[in-house]
Amino acid sequence: MPERSGADDTLSAVLADLDGIAQSLARRVSRAVAIDDPSLRLLVHTPHHGSVDECRRQSIMYLRAEAAVVEWALGIVATAPEDLVRLPENPHLGVVSRVCAPLRWQGRTLGYLWLIDEDYSLTDEQLAAIADAARAAARVMGRGGLPADSEQLLLGSLTEDLFLEASTIRAQAAHTLGGMLDFSGQVCTLALALDHPCPPAQATPLQLHLQRTASRHSGRPVLTALTDDYALLVLSLDDGRPGLAARVADGLLAAAPQHGLPVPVLAGIGGPVGGLTEAWRSREQACATLAVVRATGAFGTSATWADLGVYQMLTLLPPEADLADLLPPQLWEALQDPAQADIVSTVEVYLDHGSDVHGAIAALNIHRTSLYYRLRRFTEITGLDLRDGRVRTAVHTGLAMARLRRGSSGLRHE
Repeated sequence: MPERSGADDTLSAVLADLDGIAQSLARRVSRAVAIDDPSLRLLVHTPHHGSVDECRRQSIMYLRAEAAVVEWALGIVATAPEDLVRLPENPHLGVVSRVCAPLRWQGRTLGYLWLIDEDYSLTDEQLAAIADAARAAARVMGRGGLPADSEQLLLGSLTEDLFLEASTIRAQAAHTLGGMLDFSGQVCTLALALDHPCPPAQATPLQLHLQRTASRHSGRPVLTALTDDYALLVLSLDDGRPGLAARVADGLLAAAPQHGLPVPVLAGIGGPVGGLTEAWRSREQACATLAVVRATGAFGTSATWADLGVYQMLTLLPPEADLADLLPPQLWEALQDPAQADIVSTVEVYLDHGSDVHGAIAALNIHRTSLYYRLRRFTEITGLDLRDGRVRTAVHTGLAMARLRRGSSGLRHE
């Protein structure tokens, strides 16, 4: 067997200690015990004792309850000051009554300990044992600060929660992260396309590598989350330095690969937003920008949301919209004819250069006479006169739309 890293050993030790606490408590109170992280992802659980509701089954099967359950539960327990909090029955969500003990350490909530108590039969002695177990679990998770690997696991989990649909979960994640790191003022999100998917074993090393590289360029804390083939980074912009996010993206793209980790090859940068609770908006813009960078080839290896121009609007079009219904019919017909490819490409370059003849000639490396000929042929073929400003706008927008759709075919949707 390969030798395990020290980080793996530390995390395994933390989870083993939590499992021991949960098993001991389960024996004392004859109830199943579960321990979750701050966003209610399951860390450890004991075998069943007594009744098990749909919420617990979902949590064990998928390591997390459904989003509606998570939002409802966090709305009750996240800000509760008590050491033990009772959640009432919620038949609509498939939840029976249970007791929750928030795992608090030095003012931070590091997780939650749960026991089902459907018939309200837990005694005062058993409730005291639950409180004792919760304090022990909090010490394990927070003793001397979270161990680096389990803190990374926690930070990654909370960062993913910043991008969920449920506003309560986003708010709780932002609150917890704000207490752990100095994230004040505006933030923005970067989406980085990777040269190959990140295997699970490389997830933590890759996140640490991206965080350290980005922090060197920004001088501020950085949050990371991973999907199958791209990474998300949340940057603090509280000092308002212009161009900071672009410089961080350039630094990440230029960084040498380390130990076979996936390499960032393209970047999309979302716009600045008011704080961590709004990071999801910047994430949507970053992913849309990355999709445009990938599909069009018109922006090099990175772009910001503000760079996109008309592509901002085009990314909002539903993917199921038929391009033939969106373009002027004459333009659509020209795009379908391979014999007109050079003519259409010339028009696209000409319009991309703001109808500047000299710029288009230089970009196409053709003679002025050839440019004028191709523009005239375009009008003859399509009947679309580029001297008309409204026609010029419709053609340019249509060509940009076609370029985006053409480049997006076969790509994963962000």
